[in-house]
Amino acid sequence: MAAKKDPGGVFLSTSAAGIILLFISQVACGVVLGGRYVPSVGGAHSSVQALRSDPLMRFLADFHYFGSAILLAASGLHLAMMLWLGWYRKPHQLRWAASIAFFLGSFGLQVTGNLLPMARFDVQTAVIEASLAARIPFVGDSVRAAMLQGSRLDDPTLKLWYDVHRFAIPVLVGVMAVAALFVHFRGKGPRENRVAMLIPVAAAAGIAAGLRAPFGAAPNAQDFESYGATVGWYTWPLHGVLKALDGINLSLGWLGIAVLPALFVGFLCLLPLLQPKVWVARVGFLAFAGTFLGCAVQFGGTPAPFVGDQDPPPPVAVAAPKVASPIEARLAARGRELFASEGCEGCHGVNGSNGSAGPDLSRIYEEHPDAAWYTKFIRSPRSVDPGSTMPAFESLDDAKLRALAEFLRSPRN
Repeated sequence: MAAKKDPGGVFLSTSAAGIILLFISQVACGVVLGGRYVPSVGGAHSSVQALRSDPLMRFLADFHYFGSAILLAASGLHLAMMLWLGWYRKPHQLRWAASIAFFLGSFGLQVTGNLLPMARFDVQTAVIEASLAARIPFVGDSVRAAMLQGSRLDDPTLKLWYDVHRFAIPVLVGVMAVAALFVHFRGKGPRENRVAMLIPVAAAAGIAAGLRAPFGAAPNAQDFESYGATVGWYTWPLHGVLKALDGINLSLGWLGIAVLPALFVGFLCLLPLLQPKVWVARVGFLAFAGTFLGCAVQFGGTPAPFVGDQDPPPPVAVAAPKVASPIEARLAARGRELFASEGCEGCHGVNGSNGSAGPDLSRIYEEHPDAAWYTKFIRSPRSVDPGSTMPAFESLDDAKLRALAEFLRSPRN
């Protein structure tokens, strides 16, 4: 009797083999590049700059950048296809667990690897990610401190992210890959197409030969406390959900960056245990995917360019009067009350000082002495700073905006 054809199984086997091969190539490439990398705030950018002056090293750096992006996209599509075909059930549970590990690990490699070149965009992105983590109730400040290894981005931050990037994540994903390969070769399932499995590596190499990975200017002191970088493509859906929930209520935004992703991962992990019908799993997956993608398109803004210049755009200039008007003390006092009642202290701290989820505003009056800048920014932050993660306060009337502006442009002890 002829063997029953299983085109879906052949596709998944080939896809898995291609992803594992790309992962191995990325690890090998990272080892070579790591030999010339200096993991310190003062040396990282210059070491990457020197590395990219060598044609071979530059190709490897570009291959590493584009390959990691393809790895995340391919592992996500592979996971979706496995779910669609019901491969979360016996005898595929270990393959399913390995696919989840690959997807999460690929995302983690993107997040941690983004900081390593230490360009302006990279630094501001890490600052933003840590500040968003600080919005999680009860544990947010501790999570932020753990991410930064202190109160601000510095050498300990870079060392942690570098170690996680080159050791922790590759080891976790590698162990799961070996387990999945063991099951694959031990079983009698469909075998991979050994030509098609080369496509991910070939695609990464081809793109690296024709395009250059972005690499911006070295950071200045302000970048370590700035929040102006536009969102990276890999966190675009999370930022979209964050801003969608912020628009409902400022106390809900953290659900989009913590709870909803955790529910999605939990949903994936529970499928082998619950064994739902395939159509139920499909509906659940589409609900999550549709929410993330829809919020990204509707609320996430324009992500940073995948290639080319990623340096954070300068804030839009707002015409200021030649001479700043005198501070109206009573209006400033009203603004101080609004700063607390409207939830501003939750990100910026009491009186705008020492906030963990937003920039310090205690001396912002020195940079912006005019009220017009504040009213425009508060009402629509991204109209002034395209990369701002601050929610828009479009519902505030002119009187409240004027009071907040007067408070923020007032010197404070």
